[in-house]
Amino acid sequence: MSGLIPYVHWTIPDTSPQKSGRFYISSESPEKIFSEHREAISKAYGITERMPFYSFLWNRLWMDSPLSHEKMNALRAAFVEFHPNRSEESEMHAFLGALDTCLRNGFELGVSLSPPGHADLGVTTIFPHCPKCKLVNEWTFSAPLDDSARRCELCGTEFRPSATYSRQLWERPKDNKSTEKVRRILP
Repeated sequence: MSGLIPYVHWTIPDTSPQKSGRFYISSESPEKIFSEHREAISKAYGITERMPFYSFLWNRLWMDSPLSHEKMNALRAAFVEFHPNRSEESEMHAFLGALDTCLRNGFELGVSLSPPGHADLGVTTIFPHCPKCKLVNEWTFSAPLDDSARRCELCGTEFRPSATYSRQLWERPKDNKSTEKVRRILP
């Protein structure tokens, strides 16, 4: 079994052509990245004493898009001190550049977190998750086809788990060209 590395997709819609990218964080946990910027992040994201700071922090950072300038400043301060590994470096520099461009020019920065899932033997499974914050709840593995309405414990969004679940098989086309096609399969 192989996990899908979570990534953040970002977009600056105000540029022409539109700039976008994605970055992965695989070597550091959010706790290490943001520990020194707790106060600024708490203020920018409205995290109060009643909310544990690290509880679902990574999901909180990307659930409201576009980001406010206060949130962009807090993220920039935290990420500028982050030392990515070699495979993360170019994407992180691009994200910091996007933050700088938006802050300097008053642009908006759209962000979204990738959905949670895993890949195994050519099958990619996206787990049931909140469509807004991408949080995986306790019922994820036992009820991928659950059609009852649920409320996300992080952001309060109401959704049906079955609407966010998918399973796809990657197949090579019969003409053996380098492109791949996707076929949805049943659970």
